[in-house]
Formats: sequence, C-alpha cells, structure tokens
Amino acid sequence: LSDIYAMGAKPLFVLNLVGFPRRLLSEGIIDEIMRGGSDVMRSVGVPILGGHSVDDDEPKYGLVAIGEVDPVRMVTNSSARAGDALVLTKPIGSGVIATAIKSAQAPENVVAIAVDSMTTLNADAASVMISNGITAATDVTGFGLLGHLRSLMRASKVSATLQADKVPMLLGAR
Repeated sequence: LSDIYAMGAKPLFVLNLVGFPRRLLSEGIIDEIMRGGSDVMRSVGVPILGGHSVDDDEPKYGLVAIGEVDPVRMVTNSSARAGDALVLTKPIGSGVIATAIKSAQAPENVVAIAVDSMTTLNADAASVMISNGITAATDVTGFGLLGHLRSLMRASKVSATLQADKVPMLLGAR
C-alpha cells in the first residue's frame, strides 16, 4: 500500500501474490501468512479480491494494491520544488536489519522495533500529507532512502542535501 499512499490515493483492493513450496502446504505456515495479510487489509478496510500462487522453493508473499486518485490532487515523485523539506514518516534501516536477521546478527529488541516499523501502514502519514498540501512524495522501500530520493530528484529535476545526523534510524541499524 506504500505506493498508493505515497500518491495520495485511496486503496480500492489488493491481490495476493504467493510463492510457496507445495511440500509445506500442509504445515499451516502459508495459512498464517495469508491470515496476517488478511488481518492487515481488514484493519484498513481494503478487500482482498483473489490473487495468484506458484509452487516455489523460496517462500514469498506480497500484495498488489490497486487504488484511485483524483488526477488533480495526485502526489508524484516528479513535482518536488527547490526549497522543499524532506519529511520521513519512519526511521530508515529496516533493510539492514532484515539482512542482519538472516544471518542471526540482530538482537530480539532490534527485530521487534524493525518489525513494528515495517508493519505500520502509511495511511495516517498519507492523510497528513494530503491535508497539508504536499506536492511531491515517494515511498522508501527496496531501494532505500538514497535510491528513492535519487528517483525523486531526477524526476523533479532538482537536487537535495541530506544531513546524515538528522536522518532518523531504527535502533540497531547503524
């Protein structure tokens, strides 16, 4: 939903996308994963209208979100202006922590904080963004802060200066 919220759009529905080993279906793991996705979507009033699954050795789960936005009020990554302030709605570092988790290098309290951040939807931030007339936005996901900021700057034909000590980071990310 991050992309939908970053555009100032309203999510209409989502579709499940699942890659999961067929041999593990009877263990109930995928049931819990799907239940988690369903619970989150229900909490924000967004229906799941089906999806697609494939037999895959590496488990994957995601949702494709479809939304609508008034084209006149759409927030894009190409409309930043010189002098705009960069506002982060969450601290960064979840990708680094996710990598640390995979190699058992992340303490439990760090994992808990990262999971809380990653599972907090941006619906409230999007509402505040729209009510304050923000004109440019992007989500910060797989390409990290610098990757998404680069895309925003290129699309808007402006530059940015970051002060590293002012960028909020999740506990343990450093």
